[in-house]
Amino acid sequence: MALINPIENEDHVQGWQQALGQYFKIVRVFNAMQADFEKVVAILEAFSHIREEWQSALAGIVNEYRKQRATQLQGAASLLEELLTRLCTYQVSQKVLSKTQAEGLQGVLENQYFNDMRKIERQHHEALKRLYRYHHLESTIDELPLDDNLFDTQQWIMWGLNRKQLTVAATLAGATTGAVVDASLAGSSFMLGALGGGLLGAGSAWLGAERISSFRVQGLPLGGYEAHQGPVQNRNFPYVVLGRFLYLADSLRHRTHAHRDKLQISEGDLSARIKQLGSEQQAGLHRALDRMRQQKMTQELGQHLYALIATDAQELW
Repeated sequence: MALINPIENEDHVQGWQQALGQYFKIVRVFNAMQADFEKVVAILEAFSHIREEWQSALAGIVNEYRKQRATQLQGAASLLEELLTRLCTYQVSQKVLSKTQAEGLQGVLENQYFNDMRKIERQHHEALKRLYRYHHLESTIDELPLDDNLFDTQQWIMWGLNRKQLTVAATLAGATTGAVVDASLAGSSFMLGALGGGLLGAGSAWLGAERISSFRVQGLPLGGYEAHQGPVQNRNFPYVVLGRFLYLADSLRHRTHAHRDKLQISEGDLSARIKQLGSEQQAGLHRALDRMRQQKMTQELGQHLYALIATDAQELW
């Protein structure tokens, strides 16, 4: 077998294929810098056709390679579920003697809250890189926009959903089982059954959307006060976290270890990615994320996240 590795361009690939085809049983184009998972598998399978005695061993390698890939996808989904759970339920608090002291803690607790949130996200992103065996990969992604853009969450659209998409998501989250937005019409046509409780949620989807989390002071039964910051309240927040994690996961999934350059994560179209799921899966995902925002746990979240991560959406980013 002859492998043609076009390093700079593919200008002469066809000529090489014709020339090498006269002397080699199999001729394949294989760019080690760009080869995705299926391309690597195809090369391994091609080797098995050269000599019959190699077939069993190579089939075992391909099988283990696919199992490893499935394990990585499941691990990524579990990491994402843990990240969403921690960030959506996270809060900080401190007890003091007087109400005045408690109110004076607002700035301190806000800084701690936002810094901790960023730290939690970075930890999970690093864990994702280790899962794909990029232990020393340098990568950059814009900081999670929290305190600096507290009242300008329109900037979150680059990571999460825009206003129209979020309204559709809120409708789906409030719809009953089986009453879903027609995905083929991109949410512009509503089934009759969705007009019940769903639109009630959509109408208030952006009420208080600028508020990420609130500061509050609570009196204690035995005396004293406790100041709280968090948990998150913003409807778009789970989608922002989801989008940022997905962009990194896809970049690692389609990257080869031959690359040594820095990984730069840029935004993509999260709504288009979600629409790759079936209508029922979309509705289930939106319901699960809405419950997460309300600090209500759901066992369905993990399976919806796995379905989303497992979709091959490289062309969408």
